[in-house]
Amino acid sequence: MALKCADLGHLTSEVSVHQKWVELLQEEMFLQGDKERALGMVPISPLMDRNKPGITHSQTGFFSVVAQPLYAAFTSVFPDAQPLMDGLNANNKFWQSKQLAENSSQH
Repeated sequence: MALKCADLGHLTSEVSVHQKWVELLQEEMFLQGDKERALGMVPISPLMDRNKPGITHSQTGFFSVVAQPLYAAFTSVFPDAQPLMDGLNANNKFWQSKQLAENSSQH
């Protein structure tokens, strides 16, 4: 569990640091999608198609389904890790606010 938390550590970082990591990860995934497209693979793997951006939605889903349960379990065993959960919650609120703004602008 600690190793997975370390792997996802950017989720608990300051918002600007976390955003940079998300941008880098998104570009890595888009490059994979570009290779899939070049090889004629249809459909392109989920989240890998740069023609179908949806990072805000994928982030809010990832936080709720993977990150929050993981870090909640971790901090229940290691209460001194609460600052990690606080950072995670701040970043989750950032993505939720962004998704709310995007949803509002589409209506």
